[in-house]
Amino acid sequence: MLNFKTVAFAGAIALSLITSSAGAVEKHYGYPDIKYTVKNPGFFTNYVNSIVVPEVSNGAGVVLLPSCTGVQDWNITDLKDFANELLEQGYTVATPDYNTGPRPDVRPWNCGRNKALQDMRLVKDIYDATAALSKVPGIDPNRIFTIGQSVGAQFGALAVGKMYVDFAKKNNWGPVPRAVIGLYGGCQYGGGLRVFLDTPSGLNGISRPVLWISGSDDRYYQENRCSKDKEQKVIKVLPDSKFIVYKDATHCFDCPQLNGFYNSRERQTYQYNETATRQSREEIFKFMEKFK
Repeated sequence: MLNFKTVAFAGAIALSLITSSAGAVEKHYGYPDIKYTVKNPGFFTNYVNSIVVPEVSNGAGVVLLPSCTGVQDWNITDLKDFANELLEQGYTVATPDYNTGPRPDVRPWNCGRNKALQDMRLVKDIYDATAALSKVPGIDPNRIFTIGQSVGAQFGALAVGKMYVDFAKKNNWGPVPRAVIGLYGGCQYGGGLRVFLDTPSGLNGISRPVLWISGSDDRYYQENRCSKDKEQKVIKVLPDSKFIVYKDATHCFDCPQLNGFYNSRERQTYQYNETATRQSREEIFKFMEKFK
């Protein structure tokens, strides 16, 4: 169990990272920012590091955050299909790839304990995306959401923690996401030594509503899950928040491309679950519709 000194030490480290990363030496937080190109949807359209505009916009934007590997051959079709579902509902979509050159595009990417990119770089990627979306004509900067898969979920939550929000506002990054949607993301890592989705009263307490979706058979999530106590504390302060666990669903339950893949690091096999996928999409659209 973490004691006060441990928590205070962790908070000091987080604050140090934020303040030190603002200096001229780390102007780009290790690597340059992602630049976006605005495009129309199409069969041959490359959605990676692009902002794709629907034929009929509903005025809202989504930052679609991939898992720790970024965009690879084994998930690019799933990501494009997901983006197309959002486009059909009128959402303008930005899909960043954390591994865009000259960033590392080798294992372990941003997976596991030793990520290739520091937290500040990944958080700023999110705000660079919201900034780019906010410049698209017709987009309401107060209706930009993040939808993250696995690590994308975790950093989506981290980015709207109060310390990062304050820092983003102070440095005129991009609009703060209106709400965060997380698919099979852990609230913490390493027994609580790293916290991604913190309670509103925590050191980097969540400051925006969350829709947090997972599966009961997700070994990774179950070892790093949100406690019932944390869920209740988040919902009490942010009543639009919701936590869902689908029975018999694994990590990456909405990933047809990875169906049957065994992840040795997580010690689990991914299984595509059509029912959980359909229900999760319905929950996602219903959730975003609340923030008009």
